[in-house]
Amino acid sequence: MLFCLGNELPLQVPITSQDVVGLSARNPAASTGDLTVTTGLGTTITGGNRGIYARNLGSGSLNVTTNGDVTGTGATSAGIDARNYGTDLSVTTDLGTTAVGRNYGIRARNLGSGA
Repeated sequence: MLFCLGNELPLQVPITSQDVVGLSARNPAASTGDLTVTTGLGTTITGGNRGIYARNLGSGSLNVTTNGDVTGTGATSAGIDARNYGTDLSVTTDLGTTAVGRNYGIRARNLGSGA
């Protein structure tokens, strides 16, 4: 599992994890900046219950952009699981890529003030 606690995570290498999450990115509640997760062209992310697990607890926006395939392999899995408590939430996948999970390909919830 790759874990990032901060504002930006550009990713250029494939990640495979049998653990719960392939890539986890989180902005703490005290953060005022945006959280941005971007995967490189053709990269693959695979995790047990979630391929990408992104949480913005701060006041900024959450932006997830995948330029490769993302997979959650577990019994109740999601390819991308994004939850935002700040302003706007954006999840974008590149043309020809997949986000696959047993329950959700993409699970995106904006519990904040924006779109």
